[in-house]
Amino acid sequence: MPLTIITTCGTSVLAAGCWKGLTTSYLGCGRDEQKKIQGDNEEKVRAFRSENLSPDLLAATFDHGIPLATAFGTGKPAGPVLVDRLRDLPAEIATLAALAYDLGKHGIARDDRLFLLHANNDEGDYCVCVLKKVLEDKASLKVVRLEPIEHLDPDGGMFSAGILQLRERCRAIVKERPEDSLYFNLTGGYKAMGIALGALCHEMVEKEKRDVHAVYLHETATYRNLSHIQIGSGANQQGTDRDIGGLPIPGPTR
Repeated sequence: MPLTIITTCGTSVLAAGCWKGLTTSYLGCGRDEQKKIQGDNEEKVRAFRSENLSPDLLAATFDHGIPLATAFGTGKPAGPVLVDRLRDLPAEIATLAALAYDLGKHGIARDDRLFLLHANNDEGDYCVCVLKKVLEDKASLKVVRLEPIEHLDPDGGMFSAGILQLRERCRAIVKERPEDSLYFNLTGGYKAMGIALGALCHEMVEKEKRDVHAVYLHETATYRNLSHIQIGSGANQQGTDRDIGGLPIPGPTR
């Protein structure tokens, strides 16, 4: 059964360690060192962006030493090299790679549908375009469309309106292919987005009797621990935390 994966997107692109010749890898660093690298990476990417406005130019620097393509496609679970470099990826992509690993032989394939939801502002637009380019060119996945959400600025005085728009946009996406398995990738973006969509997941189960999956990748675990919650009617409800640094563990079926 095909997947519909709705991904909330933030600005993790700016701190990622996967832009070769530009940013520093987090591989092997401790938590204190990680914070310093993050700040340095953000400064370098912002400077790069100020001189190179096209998101494609940053995406073109993606480190080919990170075997992103091995994470996706049926029968192609991520290998240990990719697992070691998850922290270098933007959070949204790292979570998709971890989810594909969790799904085992089913993976995430070209016929699955990705939707990227993001704040409709200059920085949000830039970061989501970089994500789309990397997912399509390096992972051979299908991004159906970008979904810009107005008012997702906590200082703008209308953040609640933005969250409501986010919920309604997700409702519309879900109705497009009701037969698909539904996943919410909630790692990226503001935490309020995840809370709102978590509530929407429960609403879909209660009112539409639909099984929903929500996934979150923990930064404090250097992106090696995936929380995967399957919300369903009655006995189908379950939650798992998987250490993806170990051997592949089959996840819930599609």
